[in-house]
This record gives sequence, C-alpha cells and structure tokens, in this order.
Amino acid sequence: MFAQALSDALFTKRNSTSSLGGLFSFGASASGVISTDNALKLSALYNGVTIIANDIAILPKSVYFRDGDTKSKQPAHPVNYKISKQPNDNLTSFHFHKVMVITAILRGNAVAIIKRDGNGKLDKNALNFVHPDDLQDIKLIDGQLWFYTKFGVFHNSEVIHIKGFSTNGYTGQSVLKYAASNLNAALTAEAFAETNFESKGFGLGVIKTDKSLTADAKRNLNEGMESRLSQGGQFNIGTLDEGMDFMPINVSAKEAELINWKKITILDVCRWLNIGPHKLKQLDNTTYSSIEQQSIDHLQDSILPWVTQFENEYDTKLFTQTEATKYYIKFNINALLRVDIKSRAEYFYKMRYAGVYSGDEIRVLEDMNPTGLEHMAVPLQPVQIQQQSQINTEDGKD
Repeated sequence: MFAQALSDALFTKRNSTSSLGGLFSFGASASGVISTDNALKLSALYNGVTIIANDIAILPKSVYFRDGDTKSKQPAHPVNYKISKQPNDNLTSFHFHKVMVITAILRGNAVAIIKRDGNGKLDKNALNFVHPDDLQDIKLIDGQLWFYTKFGVFHNSEVIHIKGFSTNGYTGQSVLKYAASNLNAALTAEAFAETNFESKGFGLGVIKTDKSLTADAKRNLNEGMESRLSQGGQFNIGTLDEGMDFMPINVSAKEAELINWKKITILDVCRWLNIGPHKLKQLDNTTYSSIEQQSIDHLQDSILPWVTQFENEYDTKLFTQTEATKYYIKFNINALLRVDIKSRAEYFYKMRYAGVYSGDEIRVLEDMNPTGLEHMAVPLQPVQIQQQSQINTEDGKD
C-alpha cells in the first residue's frame, strides 16, 4: 500500500517542528466538550441522532450507468453489492451506514478504509469502518490529506471520509463541541429532577429553635437529621426535641420549570441536529395536513446533505478513472417520501396522466414487477396535447 510505504517518512515529518507550517491537525483540545455517553443520556439527542442515521441507512443504494440522457441500474457491478448489501464481512449496508452517520455527528469524522486486491478491484472486505478511538489524526501535508489510524497511515483516496460541521473543508467537528454548554444545562435539569424525586423534595433545610445550643450539640443534631433523612425506603421520619422546627429549603419542580426545560431541550437538540421537532415527538402546533410538508423539509434539511456526502465520496473513490466518467451512485431518497396510500395514489395518478411516469415505472417504484405489456411501458399523452411536428403535418395535409 502506497500510504503505508510512506508511513515512516510521514511520522517523521509530523514530529519535525520545521515542517509543521504546512500541516493541519484535527486533534483539538477536548476541553468544554460534553462526553458522548453523557450527551446520549438526553432522550431528545439520542432519538434525533438515531432517526437521522436510520433514515440514511434504510435508503436503497444503487450503481447507475449514464449514457447520454439515459441511465440504467447496474446491479451486477461489484460496487453495487458493497454499498447496498455488505461492505465487509462484519457489517451489512444498513449497520455500516448507520454507524458512519452516528460517528460523523457525535465525533465529527467517520472514516472507512477502502481495501483493494492486487488488481485494483475492491476486496471482499471493501469498506472497513474505523472506530473513532482508532483514528489518531488527520493531517494536510503539502496539499495532500493523510489519515493516521491505529492500523497505519492512509491517503485520502484510500478512505471514505464523512464529515460533520467543518470550518476548513478537510475535517469535521463534533456537534457536541458547540452544544456542550446547552446540553450540560439540560443534563443539570435532568439531574435535579432525579434528585428531587428521590429525596421527595427534601434537599436542604435548617432547624429552628429558641434554645441556645453548643457547637457540639449543633453538629450532632445536623449529623443526626442528615443521616435520617438521607436513608432510602418509603418513609423517612425524623424526630426533633421540643421547641425545634425543621424548615426545608428546596426548589419545586414548578419553580425549576422542568416541564419547560424538557421542551426547550427538544427544540435546542432540533436546532443542533437540524431536524424538525415533530421527528422528536414534539407535536405542538403540528397538524395532519402539515405532515407531508414536514417530511419534505426533513428530507431536504436533515437527510440530503449527508446523502450527498456519501454519493460524492463513493463516486470519486470507488470507481476507476475510466468508470467514473460513466458510472455513479445514487441513494433513492424517494423511499422517505412514501406517505399514506391515498396521497401516493393521487401523486402517481397525476404523474401517469401528465406523461411523466409509465405504468411499469410506477410498479417498479412500488416494488412490483413490470407487466411487460406494451401500453404499460410508455407514459400516457393527453389526447388534447399534440407535438408541434404533428400540428405541422396536419397543417400540410390541409
């Protein structure tokens, strides 16, 4: 492998201070970044990341051959099987794409090593996901991007690289880096709610008495009440001497506005992930009539940018130079636009009679076999519409 052969030279250059001027490293300080495990304790974030990853993973993926204005699927092409069925022995296409998207969102960079055989063709284990902990660094050296991993050093052409938010175009950054303060506040509210419920509202308090107590008596009284009220179980009953009152100092759930915090957290997560609130089960101001438009918005805002990244990476790195001029990869995003049966039937009816789809093309989109009938193979043409050539011919006859 070419990149591996240069491994020693590259690592030497990496450690040379005189050569660092032309390098960019993504290994920034992690200070202020909420940990992935803690962030995923927020149900809204967990759900949002899962939805985006699942939506991309379920999309049908195919290799197409372009010949002028026509295109055709190429199910027999070796790349087709790798992207649509099994990229490697351990992961199906669904799980491979899902983990790539999750990693790109939460860690900023998702990388898979491309393996080829001696003839340059894709190996049986063509696409191998690199765990983010095994990705050591990404460096731009003399205009070339190199990936330092636990398994060696690889050139940009030897990996599939899906990036999160990026300010330089070469490397991505985790959304958690920027959402840390926001999400930490949400986690604090969650922790308060848990503590409040566990303690039944007894968090802080003072003991009031008209009597004068020594320092030792105060300490013993405090320790005794703390020990008693901190015990588990259904009931915690403390006993005070005559003339003493316990005055709790607590913040109620209403005062903390935990319900509003829940809504605020969902809306904040929606902004960070660029996903609609209805996808996270926040259905305020949502009507049935708006669901279809919201589905289109979700596709355009949340899914299409990720899909475009995958298509570009696959097109430029999985085909030979000769193939790249004719072959390309397409994710069928229409799979996410399948709404209720009535709306779908109306859509296909209009497209059929507008001359856009043939009957057999509609059957294929509905996962049915073509009929093979002649009249089903061509789009319909409304009888009142004539081609200009037909009009000219008829005028000539007159």
